[in-house]
Amino acid sequence: MEKGSSKAVAGARGTEPRHLVSLLHGDLDWITIKALEKDRARRYATPSELAADIGRYLNHEPVTARAASTGYRLWKYVRRHSMGVAVAAGLVLLLAGFAVMQAAQLRRTTRERDRANRVTDFMTSMFKVSDPSEARGNSITVREILDKASKDIDRGLANDPELQAQMMSVMGKVYLSLGLYPNAHPLMERSFEIRRRLLGPKHPETLTSMEDVASVAFGEGRYAEAERSDREVLGLRREILGPRHPDTLSSMSSLASSLSRQGHYSEAEKLDRETLDMRRRVLGAEHADTVDSMTNLAGDLFDEHHYSEAEKLDRPSLGN
Repeated sequence: MEKGSSKAVAGARGTEPRHLVSLLHGDLDWITIKALEKDRARRYATPSELAADIGRYLNHEPVTARAASTGYRLWKYVRRHSMGVAVAAGLVLLLAGFAVMQAAQLRRTTRERDRANRVTDFMTSMFKVSDPSEARGNSITVREILDKASKDIDRGLANDPELQAQMMSVMGKVYLSLGLYPNAHPLMERSFEIRRRLLGPKHPETLTSMEDVASVAFGEGRYAEAERSDREVLGLRREILGPRHPDTLSSMSSLASSLSRQGHYSEAEKLDRETLDMRRRVLGAEHADTVDSMTNLAGDLFDEHHYSEAEKLDRPSLGN
């Protein structure tokens, strides 16, 4: 086909010459070649056979002019049933996605079940303080149970360090609430080290463990050390969680307490005022943390000899 005529034909069909050429490749080539074969045995025997092959081409069926490979037949089938194939392919993808989700859910459920079993086993072992026959008639204190658990935790949960860190944190806080700071200290430190290694230094749980370490230092009277940790945790929480997050506000309160214990009353007062204002807006005036901030600020004002202002803050908090 000459260039000028190809443009004219393409224009008449509302398409481009390049697209028209691509349409003439493939089956039409084979049909044309077979129709023009010099060997009569290889040509179409009758015009009706040629018409039938052209009809097959138009219906996206395999033509007799070319060898019908499996891939060729499959391609023709897809062309003829494109909608059905698309729906079937969509269903296959949907089922595959569902299977992947189910597998992930199963793995998650199995992992959670295994973790629950590990907790149960560890908690059960906590109460095996001594042989039942030897312990019969003797009381076993909570302190004994806690001491045994703190010694066994490295071995009992060695295969699940994340859970191990969580349990260390819990036991450390129990010791902290009992005022047993030397017992709480190694547990809090180990929990912090594990979480920093597994989760990274900026993960919220790592920062919680770091705050716990600062709480132990505060309880033991190491206020300057507690202040350094509180400042670092506060800076990271502001960056990661934002200035209004309850954990960030908790860090502000902890830092103010460390400053107050060192006699930096003016700086502590400023921080406690900011914390109280933010907690009122974020948590509400009646929230326990807001009331704590009122008490802390009243303490700062008392230390600065602003007794009248301290009294105004203390009176509402007494009602709560």
